[in-house]
Amino acid sequence: MTTANLTAANTAVVFSLPMWAGVAERDNTSWLQTPIGSNAAIGAIRMGCVDVTATAATTPTTLDFADASTPAAVTSRINPAQIIAVLSVVNKTAAAAGDIPNIGFGAKTISFDTDTGGDGDVHRLTFLYREIVE
Repeated sequence: MTTANLTAANTAVVFSLPMWAGVAERDNTSWLQTPIGSNAAIGAIRMGCVDVTATAATTPTTLDFADASTPAAVTSRINPAQIIAVLSVVNKTAAAAGDIPNIGFGAKTISFDTDTGGDGDVHRLTFLYREIVE
């Protein structure tokens, strides 16, 4: 897929935060090691949040982190190896504009159909992902 129905200049990262999913002792990071015993924390789960501006209402919309047209301001802060789950897609501009149908995701994409009043509206995408560690 490629990024579609989004205004690239208005796409921005709200936050990207690591999530603690380990053992009770904070100093014990053995659950993070890949491979085990390497002391390398690779692929930890993170929560990401991105604001995107849709260009048209009632239209399939896709944010593809692997697409060259996705702004570097986004991909430099969120570079998912794999999107694990989409937690929410919310129309921030017009909360009463209607339901947002067909929410889905792939390894590096989040897609949804904009609502009936979605043209020019800011949509906030919140999701879990594993990051690429270089």
